[in-house]
Amino acid sequence: MHAYGNASCRCGAADLDYEKNVSGSFRRQRFMGFIGAELLRVWPGSCSMRLNYREDMAHEPRCFHPGVIGALAESAGEFAALSLMPPGSALSTIEYKLSILARGDGDALTARATVVMSGPTLTVCAADVYVRKETAEHLCATVLVTFMPSKRAPCETAAVGEGETS
Repeated sequence: MHAYGNASCRCGAADLDYEKNVSGSFRRQRFMGFIGAELLRVWPGSCSMRLNYREDMAHEPRCFHPGVIGALAESAGEFAALSLMPPGSALSTIEYKLSILARGDGDALTARATVVMSGPTLTVCAADVYVRKETAEHLCATVLVTFMPSKRAPCETAAVGEGETS
């Protein structure tokens, strides 16, 4: 994990419900559900997520596609950043740099993200992605993500499934 120090929370008492805010945002992100990502743990300024291997996400047999690795890392960074923001906040990714350090050859990915800097106009997060193969885990990618904070649109405040009919 990156050792950038602790990000200062600028949201005061609003962060008391950070787990609820982040889990609500996670549920609204249909792509994370589509790929089967799990939100493992969130605490102020940090987040960890896991994704189990599936053939339809492979770059090569038993090897995660780099796009899936990047998507998991970017989302972990987003949820780490949201944990420091008031309810109703949203983030737009404006830049991210993915460095693949080793093949994503394994059974599961774990992304661990930390807020590097949280400010009123930009938030920067770093994430490391580990691949597990059998019982061993090794670093396969590192990501630096920059977000621009905004308010969520009113239609985005309802959880997925609310008001929808089949």
